[in-house]
Amino acid sequence: PADNATGASTSPAFSWTAFAGATSYRFQLSTDAGFATLVSDTVVTTTTFTPAATLNPNTPYYWRVFGINTCGESTASAVYRFTTANEICRAVVTPIPDNSTQGVTDNFAVTDIGTLTGLRLKLDLDHTYVGDLTMTLSKGATSVVLMARPGSQSCGGNDIKVTVDDAATQTLAGNCTAATGSPAYTVGASYKGDNPLAGFVGQDLSGTWSLKLVDAASQDSGQINRWCLLPATSAGTDVIFKNGFDAVTP
Repeated sequence: PADNATGASTSPAFSWTAFAGATSYRFQLSTDAGFATLVSDTVVTTTTFTPAATLNPNTPYYWRVFGINTCGESTASAVYRFTTANEICRAVVTPIPDNSTQGVTDNFAVTDIGTLTGLRLKLDLDHTYVGDLTMTLSKGATSVVLMARPGSQSCGGNDIKVTVDDAATQTLAGNCTAATGSPAYTVGASYKGDNPLAGFVGQDLSGTWSLKLVDAASQDSGQINRWCLLPATSAGTDVIFKNGFDAVTP
């Protein structure tokens, strides 16, 4: 992640330029600038590292690298800082019924407060033929169809492990891999939905969100593994104002 990045993934891939003469590297990740509390202290032989565990959402992190060779360990690189995105996640293993007009709807009761100024959706779904699927995100009276049998039903790729983002350049509809058995989308990449998530802007974050998957053809099946809301919010309204007391003067 870039220095001072915000909204970073909770599953980041770290990379750095090679140190002259280094044959391996010590990577350190911490939640404090003094590296007193280490999340990772790992030696690797490449100039990349991806932590096995997901990082905490909405949390600042610090990272640095040391070069290593037969003479020992170098001084530390510059320290980089980043803050992870505010991810509100639901981990659930829910089968997606095969060839069912009703599909499956997974409900997620969110208690976090604030008025939405933006929204992204992170998905981890298994399916052996993504072109069968229609996906809808709903809250209250608002429903947004994010995908409706992509690739004109010819998307034969597997699985959806991506972030849906209105700012993405690739689309779920037009960038799905047709080859059966291949990943339908680049894992961890961002794609734009058929309709914008901006439809939820202005609503309260708190409440029940619903993710619906419909499999409209036979033979292939899958399941929901995990889905996360990545909201941008303004401060929530104070309860006293909701009761109309803002108009009261001494």
